[in-house]
Amino acid sequence: MLTHSVPLLAWPLLPFPAWLLAPLAAGAGFSLWWHWRRHAARVHRDAIRQLHWSAGLDCRLLLASGRQAAATLLPQAIVLRWLVILHLRGPGRQLRHLVILPDMLPGDRFRQLRVRLRMALQQAGD
Repeated sequence: MLTHSVPLLAWPLLPFPAWLLAPLAAGAGFSLWWHWRRHAARVHRDAIRQLHWSAGLDCRLLLASGRQAAATLLPQAIVLRWLVILHLRGPGRQLRHLVILPDMLPGDRFRQLRVRLRMALQQAGD
């Protein structure tokens, strides 16, 4: 979100004519809308609805379109006490990202996910 809002907020400070800045602001606004639908609102057809993590770093994704896709968890995951960001490589070289907050999982599952991620990523790094 910050990547999209900084150009829009900096617009009045830039020494360019308005006719040049207006298309740039429109492009940043469209990009914000598109990424919001895909990653935050999860209504885009390629948004990840479910992730099934099997052995190793292999995952199966259920997308909003109902389609399933195989993916591999990349070791660049961000694992914090209040946030998990997973980076997944799909078929070809397609990258997907999944943001997980504690209230998105039932009960103690968020803590269990963090522990499993740390162990799996540590083993992948060795």
